[in-house]
Amino acid sequence: MVWIDCSEDWPALKRAAAVRDEQKRGFASSRYWNDNSHFDGLFGEQVYGTHTGQKPNLDLLIQGDGGVDFPDTNVKGCTYWRDPWLKISPEEKMTVSKYVLVALDKTRKRGYVVGYATKEEILRAQLRDWGHGKRYSIPPKSLHPVSRVDLVA
Repeated sequence: MVWIDCSEDWPALKRAAAVRDEQKRGFASSRYWNDNSHFDGLFGEQVYGTHTGQKPNLDLLIQGDGGVDFPDTNVKGCTYWRDPWLKISPEEKMTVSKYVLVALDKTRKRGYVVGYATKEEILRAQLRDWGHGKRYSIPPKSLHPVSRVDLVA
């Protein structure tokens, strides 16, 4: 695993997340399972972007990103960085072909790209209840590695 330090990006990520939190405060879809979902998402996107040589979009999109963080890719951040699993809700609209898991160590302001699964692999994955309903769940050892070469696809 290669840790990516995001300490220099931290203030910009915090600001962008605060703007998103404020914009979404009254929306029906603003019921999140954790208090920092926008920040965790942006943090994960920053780690993946740095890993692959791309820039995440920190702009506020009124309609959201539609589940597309990078071309044909959705990034999922996980704060359980010692044992991260890729978890996708069965209700989530699966609009891309690649779902990337990024482990986030917020205390040290760093993260690493764990790997990815395809949409088809996710739909075949076991459903497991982690305490907020069932999720398609894939352990880290079952994910494909992510490298700069994957950008060509």
